[in-house]
Amino acid sequence: MNSIYMVIRMYEMSKGFERLFIMSAVRRLYFNQFIHHWGCQMTEHETAKIARSTPYAVLVEPGKPYLWCACGRSQSQPFCDGSHKGSGFTPVKFTADKEEWVWFCGCKQTGHPPRCDGSHKLIGQGQEKDR
Repeated sequence: MNSIYMVIRMYEMSKGFERLFIMSAVRRLYFNQFIHHWGCQMTEHETAKIARSTPYAVLVEPGKPYLWCACGRSQSQPFCDGSHKGSGFTPVKFTADKEEWVWFCGCKQTGHPPRCDGSHKLIGQGQEKDR
């Protein structure tokens, strides 16, 4: 069975967070097919470094701006310290509406930055997202 049909079937049988995770996998599948078809090559500066294979749980304060590191090079993970300078990456601004726990992506492969979408579960299975 073709992999896209398997993914569609899994999507039809899933709910909630599982659907977000599956849609993230679909985006990766199509992105990788596009890159392969057109013969594009990604450079080191276009690929985010995997800072950690699990998300960062942070208790955020309402109204306080946070800059999430998108490149994976920051020594202050999950937040930016300016290490992206000279790369094609820019930090993602996040401002909380209320005090709550937020799961910031640590693998930098999320389809919904800066929040974790479960993409870290695919790392090591040959499904890393090219950026």
